[in-house]
Amino acid sequence: MTLIQRAALQMSITLSLLAALSCSVMAGVQGLTVASPPAIDQEVELQGRVVCLPERMHQLYDTELEPNHQHVYGFQTSDGQLLLLLRTKYSEALFLDERVRAKELRLKGRIFPKSHIFEVTRTRSVRNGKVFDLYYYCSVCSIETVSPGPCACCQGPVELTERPLKERSKH
Repeated sequence: MTLIQRAALQMSITLSLLAALSCSVMAGVQGLTVASPPAIDQEVELQGRVVCLPERMHQLYDTELEPNHQHVYGFQTSDGQLLLLLRTKYSEALFLDERVRAKELRLKGRIFPKSHIFEVTRTRSVRNGKVFDLYYYCSVCSIETVSPGPCACCQGPVELTERPLKERSKH
C-alpha cells in the first residue's frame, strides 16, 4: 500500500467515524449511548476517559483495525456517550500526553449543534472521588499553561501538575 493510499484509507476511516458518531444507530448496543447534541452550542461538563475511536469501534463492533492505525481521539463519558475531540490549545494535552489520556477526566466545553464534536475549554482529573486541576507548570518562571511543550518564557521543560481544587490558589 502506497503512502497516498494509506493516507486516503486513514482519512476514510476518520470520516466514517465522524459519520458513525453523528448517527444514533449505536444507541443501546452493548449499553452504549450516543449523546444527543444540544440544539445550540452550550457549555457542558462531562466525566470519563479519552479513547481511541478506531480501537473502541473495534472492541464494540469488531471493525477492521490496522496494526499501525492513526489514533483518532474521542471522549467516552462515564455513561457511555462517545464524542469526537476537537483539537485546540485547550485540548492539546489530550492528544500529546499519554499520562493525561490515562486519567479519569472531567472536561468542560461545548458540543457543537447537530454534531458529536466536543470542544474542550477546561481539563481536570478525578482520582479517588476528588477533583484536581490539571495543568503544566514551569518552576523556573512560575508559569502555568494548559498544554505540554517548552515554557513560553524560558523555553525550559514544564511539568504536568495536579492540584486539588481548594489548594489551587497557591503553588
